[in-house]
Amino acid sequence: MGDTEAQVELGIVLLGRAKNPEAIASAVGMLGESADPRIRQVIAQKYETLNAEPRRRDSGCFQRTALVRALRGRAIVDDIPWLETALWTIEIIGRFDAASELRAAALVTMNEVDGALACFHAVRLLSDAHEMSAEPALTAARLLRMREQLLPLYGLVASGGGPPEVRAECLRGLTGLPVSLVTRLLGQYRDEKDATVLVGLFDLLLGHPSRPVFAGFIASFLDRTPSIDLYRFVVNSIVVSRDPVLIALLRRPDGPGEDSPKGMVLHEALRLMPPP
Repeated sequence: MGDTEAQVELGIVLLGRAKNPEAIASAVGMLGESADPRIRQVIAQKYETLNAEPRRRDSGCFQRTALVRALRGRAIVDDIPWLETALWTIEIIGRFDAASELRAAALVTMNEVDGALACFHAVRLLSDAHEMSAEPALTAARLLRMREQLLPLYGLVASGGGPPEVRAECLRGLTGLPVSLVTRLLGQYRDEKDATVLVGLFDLLLGHPSRPVFAGFIASFLDRTPSIDLYRFVVNSIVVSRDPVLIALLRRPDGPGEDSPKGMVLHEALRLMPPP
């Protein structure tokens, strides 16, 4: 038996004996990229055992979450039923739902097996945000963005719902949105103060194929924002875009003075650009 095979054998044994998420992660690390079907079997059996008496055997969902993550890259269609069980799991401890990370992990793993089914769950979970981590809503938004599912993403940002992290992720996933609808969103988010949401908004604007159309809004924001960090982010993003219309916007003669904080940021960004 080769060294790699021996390591996988040991990893499977340790995975079966693991009693905490750290031990599970350590055992999985020994397995490498092995597709040995016994790994799946051990994971599924352990999950079933823990889930039979969750409060006694896995209070807080830590082991189950680790097991679902361990299944990534190994899941098959036969795993869908128990992955869906994880996606529907809610366990309230005190005033918090301890299963939010479990649902997020199960969504990612489900996406590897059945992307269409994962999208349905993602739409449902888009409004399911833990107050500390914003999960699993944040993972749901990322999955829907990756799969270019614009309708639920637009629905959330148009309603103004969800925590800032989730709205930002939805916004940056809307680069395929019709210009007329983006323009409406700009009116809605014109006075937005949250920096996380604004970063998502400018990821949308500067990633949109019709971004020159939004030059007026971008120029107004650069003039108005008191945040040097946001100003730097937008200016550097414009430089990276290499869009001639937006680059011209940065070179306006009525821009900030060279010795002002904004002027210094602008000068540093433009210094990396070739001359017009």
